[in-house]
Amino acid sequence: MRQLVIVDDEPKTRALLRALVTEHAEGVEIVGEADSVQAAEQLILKSKPDIVLLDVQMGDGLGFDLLPRVKHLELQVIFVTAYNQYVIRALRAGAVDYIEKPINPDELTEALKRTEAAIAKSSKEKYKTLIQALRTSEQEPIAVPTRSGLKYLKVSSIAYVKAEGAYTSFHFDDGTKPLLVSRMMLDIQDPLEQVGFVRPHRSYLINTRKISELVRTDGGAVILTDGSRIPFSKSHKDSALEVIRKRSLLI
Repeated sequence: MRQLVIVDDEPKTRALLRALVTEHAEGVEIVGEADSVQAAEQLILKSKPDIVLLDVQMGDGLGFDLLPRVKHLELQVIFVTAYNQYVIRALRAGAVDYIEKPINPDELTEALKRTEAAIAKSSKEKYKTLIQALRTSEQEPIAVPTRSGLKYLKVSSIAYVKAEGAYTSFHFDDGTKPLLVSRMMLDIQDPLEQVGFVRPHRSYLINTRKISELVRTDGGAVILTDGSRIPFSKSHKDSALEVIRKRSLLI
């Protein structure tokens, strides 16, 4: 289900767009409406929608003023306006489409179809890039300190890492005995996250390649391919799930 936000300072236009989207856009959910640039910024940052239907001229500024403020989010923008002189600027700003008022239902439907195609293409490209990056990182060993020197570990062999006070233990999915190293979890978190690990709990880093199941009951947990059950903590659950979802091909 794609999530959509409507931004327009005219109540009648918002009502019309709401009705048209509800009637003609299958698989799209309206998650909010805003009547100004400021209100739209707050709404978009909170709801993180996939699609924004955006007016150009509003009481507190232009729709273009909003885009730099939310550029870190992955938004597909369709401008809906009574002014045709902004077409080139809208396209240069990365808009998927530009619809002039009065709104033609067929034009809106086609614009939403193009938006869905753009989202699907972007997701496919990102997934390919992610898989390539993970495959590359999987081939590169990581070096961890031991009493006698350094031990090189294949990323693909590590199931999870557990904090052990001033130490950290590496656990493997092939039955190999856990390896205890003199590094705290905070010291190794960043480099491991760069090669596909995520932190669902303050005491654990898990290899996202080793996830076999996500459990929702009892606060939630991750089941790994070796049978290990790693719990989510409240402070890490949302951010960890977001990373896991981004690294998963959902069907």
